[in-house]
Amino acid sequence: MQNITQHSQRLVVVAGGTGGHINAAISLGEEAVKKNYQVFYFSGNRYLDHQLLQKYQAYHVNVLGLRYKNPFKIIKSIILNFLGFLKLIFVLNKIKPDVVVGTGGYVCGVVLVASRIFTQKIYILEQNSFLGLTNRMLQKITRKIFVNFKQTKLISKTMLSKVNHVGNPIRELRLTDIKTPIKKSDVNILVFGGSLGAKQVNEFVKIMINKIPTNWGKVKIIHQVGKDAGFELSVLEHIEYQQFEYLDPMAGYYQWADLIIARAGASSLSEFEVVEAPCYLIPFEAATDNHQELNAKIFQSEMSFPVELFNRKLSLNENVDLLIQFYQQNRQYRKPATFKKNDSSSKILDIIKRDV
Repeated sequence: MQNITQHSQRLVVVAGGTGGHINAAISLGEEAVKKNYQVFYFSGNRYLDHQLLQKYQAYHVNVLGLRYKNPFKIIKSIILNFLGFLKLIFVLNKIKPDVVVGTGGYVCGVVLVASRIFTQKIYILEQNSFLGLTNRMLQKITRKIFVNFKQTKLISKTMLSKVNHVGNPIRELRLTDIKTPIKKSDVNILVFGGSLGAKQVNEFVKIMINKIPTNWGKVKIIHQVGKDAGFELSVLEHIEYQQFEYLDPMAGYYQWADLIIARAGASSLSEFEVVEAPCYLIPFEAATDNHQELNAKIFQSEMSFPVELFNRKLSLNENVDLLIQFYQQNRQYRKPATFKKNDSSSKILDIIKRDV
């Protein structure tokens, strides 16, 4: 862990489990450093917890979630989390945090509860369209609840006075990150299913690629398929198709795209809001409590640019027809030349500063 500075406000940011949770924490932490906070990252022990935070000297807590039906696993989680809680007391006592913010993941539960011993300034961020299990448990001990969606559900009525709509902190998309612009065709389609790809999205593309009308002109498709998920595909003469395991940085691909086909994770939606390109969303059915479906519906209702949703009542073939119809109707739409600013991190820190 980094050295502790005596004359700075100390901010502990907690996140784990998904890239969305962790990248929101990093975005918040980087903005806090600009405002002269000393930032400490806390996370769990899963793959992304270590991978995404490796350059930030994060403290990794050995905890487990409580979403088990097996009572023995629940007991094991409680014991492990209690031991993690005791270790945390020792670590937090060294830091003596002034402010603690949880941006998502069950690791926030143990860390934020332990932090109450040292500070009253505890805050949570809910990225999805309803309060997750850990945040529902934490809402009573927090001073503010920061939400991404105006229509966030499952917040207790007695806690509504704590709610602040700030959007979702994301890593900044900078046009300066684009070293070599991607060559454009008549229609440019970006497809991805999250950092690890998505089988259903890949199957959708296999059907779509043989149904794209020739009157669209030359069509280029860039597709993030995920790790070890590549496949061979024969394409029509008017289509250029490229596969990648992973796309990063995203700024160049977003600037290039006329149409985005993707999942409906909170972080992806926040990036689409900045880009303002037409989106066809395929929510991940197995997401916890089916939150991506609700994310997508609220996102569609709140955005001013074209958004269409995958219809689960239709077959894949019929959904491809729906996509083609959607783009035909919106071909004249032109997204802005520059990305809209995401100032969610700054909003959160300003509210915290005023909260005395």
